[in-house]
Amino acid sequence: MKSDRMKSAWKKRIMLNGLKKTAVLLMFAAVCFHVSADDDEILLPDISTTILKPDNGIPVESEAVPDFRLLLPESGIELPDIADTGLAPDTFIPPKTDYAAEINDGTESVVSDVFIEGAVGGGFPSLFSGDFTVYRNEGAEPFSLKFSHLTENGYGGHTVSEGFTTSSTTLSGQKRFAFTDSLVLDLEGVYSTKADGLQGKSPLFYMLSNQKISGKADFLWSINDNAKLLSDIGVVFNNQFAGYTGTLQDGVSDSSFYFMIQPRVVFEYAIPFENGNKFTIQTRVGYDGGTQQNRISGGFALNYLIGEYGTVDTSVDVVWTKNMASSVVVPFQIGFKTGNSIPFIGSVSGGLKSSAANLSVLQEKIPYMFMSVKPFEESLWFANVDMSFPVEFSSGETEKKAFSVTKLEPSVAIDFGTTAFGNKSLAKFTSDNTTGLMTADVVDRLIFDTSCGAAVSFLAGEVCDINFFTGWKGCWFDRDILEESHLLSVKLGVAHVNGSWGAETNIDISFKGEAPDLGISAFWELTKSMRLELKLADFIKLVTGSERRYSGDYCDYVQKGGYAALYVKMFF
Repeated sequence: MKSDRMKSAWKKRIMLNGLKKTAVLLMFAAVCFHVSADDDEILLPDISTTILKPDNGIPVESEAVPDFRLLLPESGIELPDIADTGLAPDTFIPPKTDYAAEINDGTESVVSDVFIEGAVGGGFPSLFSGDFTVYRNEGAEPFSLKFSHLTENGYGGHTVSEGFTTSSTTLSGQKRFAFTDSLVLDLEGVYSTKADGLQGKSPLFYMLSNQKISGKADFLWSINDNAKLLSDIGVVFNNQFAGYTGTLQDGVSDSSFYFMIQPRVVFEYAIPFENGNKFTIQTRVGYDGGTQQNRISGGFALNYLIGEYGTVDTSVDVVWTKNMASSVVVPFQIGFKTGNSIPFIGSVSGGLKSSAANLSVLQEKIPYMFMSVKPFEESLWFANVDMSFPVEFSSGETEKKAFSVTKLEPSVAIDFGTTAFGNKSLAKFTSDNTTGLMTADVVDRLIFDTSCGAAVSFLAGEVCDINFFTGWKGCWFDRDILEESHLLSVKLGVAHVNGSWGAETNIDISFKGEAPDLGISAFWELTKSMRLELKLADFIKLVTGSERRYSGDYCDYVQKGGYAALYVKMFF
């Protein structure tokens, strides 16, 4: 009888936990609805979430939930981009959150593997944002569902009626289906909308909006321990349209549409050796088709794992597309990534890379521009070096210091690239006299970027972690859109070792006569499942009420500018 009563009480507590979560979600949904109903200007988009690095607890800006594929169980292989041989940048992976709903009566405890994270906040001037995610990142079939929104009305000392407004909404979902131990299907989909006021710069349009629907399916079949067959297919629909009054003259469009479908197939075979080395052979073929796009590529790659010393990568592909100067291009690369036995971390690579310009991605980077340009192939001779030299310090267990250095990590990187075979890049941006929107031409590019920096970690009084970073990047010739020619960055963060509070300040100096971009953030843990955060962005411009223009000669449009915001973040 006692066992039955204990089980009954355990079930009731599980139901109460579920009801509590549901009630909290409904309460915040009602708050969001009430605020949006009171302000007709409020639309919705993405929000930056502060997460904690697992080693020191200093806040780091990243997505609320990272790249879903990084949360999934390791499949042992990454499907590469066809004919794009550049090494992918590192992605920060937040720590797994361990939430347990325990019954403190000495009987049993319930541990949930489905988590809810949310944030809601607002600030000055006219800033409102919300971000909610439900996910499971462990087990055979993890998933995530995320909704985020943000609106910012009036910035840089200007008002909404002058066209200084931006808003966006994003809904995304990801799911893994593990049919067997050897058959896995990953699905993901994203729907997003974005609207930007044109700040009175266009004589015809007052608003530029974008709608995007994208999806991807990845299939993995592990034939045996050494052989794998992979395939994926991605689809993108991107629609832009401008709001206008009156009648447009002949030859002026108020919209643009972009569609792309990208299927790929990869076969990989690995040959392991008794000494821990491994040789991998990979063959692949892909197709890009869509709006004025018809591209076929295929090739093979060789990968040799030299134990703990590192990995040597080589690849050769053949690309044919009607959207390039040469009928056929043969991209290739050779590279080396360091392993655990080498005292520094880094990679070296070089060769020829070629890829179809992704107009959907370009549209996200380049505001105030119709992506109605013809798809094109971009080919570059390239060379990259990226090195860091971490040094960790430890003290004896009996030695107590009020202030000690725990880690020092200097780093250096060099990137070189130049146009190959006449396949130019979209890089020359100007303002169209008729529409006021941005336009661009494909031109030859010469890239030589250098960067260096150093990060230092301290432990103060055995209770506070302190992180300091300073770095500089120089773009000596052509640079990416919206990138500064030279930028000095300094960051300082402090947090309690148990993660109960923390603060960070960062400053970017561009050396172009513009005021430095100063940001300040802080958080305080109210409970284990709730945190209060304060964020001051571009603080100098916020206090002076002045505007910050985009870098270089890109355009006369003004950036969103500084703001002060307070957020409440929840974890269940």
